[in-house]
Amino acid sequence: MFLNKPRRISEVRDGLSHTFLISEDAGRPELWVRGKNVAVADPDRKPEGAGWADYESEYYTHGTSDDRSCHTNCNNDNEDYSFHPGGAHKLFADGSVHFIKETMSMRDFARLHSFNGGEVISADQY
Repeated sequence: MFLNKPRRISEVRDGLSHTFLISEDAGRPELWVRGKNVAVADPDRKPEGAGWADYESEYYTHGTSDDRSCHTNCNNDNEDYSFHPGGAHKLFADGSVHFIKETMSMRDFARLHSFNGGEVISADQY
């Protein structure tokens, strides 16, 4: 997907049930890292990032700086983050919501972000 670039349903060639649409990114605008509120630990640190449902809130997945294979619940700085143990919820383009495990491979996680790469991931992989 491209930032702020609308797509037509017909462009989603991987299938609507195999493409992420909206990701959970809890705790914003405060910064959370692996279950700890960093802003509380460092009172001089200012909250960053957009709040819930902010239309200017960017999102991308690249893994965290300390571990590029960590895609969920590592930090909430434009990454998937929740206060649920073990994963986070994703809204798929077909309207279904699934709990995506932290243990899912980064490769499969990235494949579910693309809309026309030809990757189809089995539901048992997440």
